[in-house]
Amino acid sequence: MLSDKIILLDEAVADNQEALGQIADQMTRSGAVKASYKSAVLKREIDFPTGLATVNIGIAMPHTDAEHVNYDQLGVLRLREPVSFFSNGGW
Repeated sequence: MLSDKIILLDEAVADNQEALGQIADQMTRSGAVKASYKSAVLKREIDFPTGLATVNIGIAMPHTDAEHVNYDQLGVLRLREPVSFFSNGGW
């Protein structure tokens, strides 16, 4: 479920939507997800934020419904500078 073609390191983005867009585009190019995935994951993040309240680093685990997925795949995006993600708990 983890492929080196879906690991992006030290990427520069303006905000969480751009971060999600970058990883979604890479997952689409790999064939792991359908073209509908990007818009679905961006919408879901607005409705149900995926940020996790961790102590030293920020983590988000964005995802969406299986109908937008071709096969199970993890994507990793490490940002050069942090951006804010909200959690369902309001963080």
